[in-house]
Amino acid sequence: MIKTIIHSKKIVHCGLFFFNENQKFKDKILTKLIDLGCESEAFNVNFHAINIPIQVDMKKYIIS
Repeated sequence: MIKTIIHSKKIVHCGLFFFNENQKFKDKILTKLIDLGCESEAFNVNFHAINIPIQVDMKKYIIS
């Protein structure tokens, strides 16, 4: 689950919550975000703060 916290002109700050996912799945998601130019900071194993550059179109990657 991704929840947007702050949206500015240059970056989107959001929280990424993992629920019962295995480590391989988490690593795959975080690696993809880093490859897109995002920054990540882990607060614990299930919650990461993510900074997404505004030029990254996350709509292509979000499944609803």
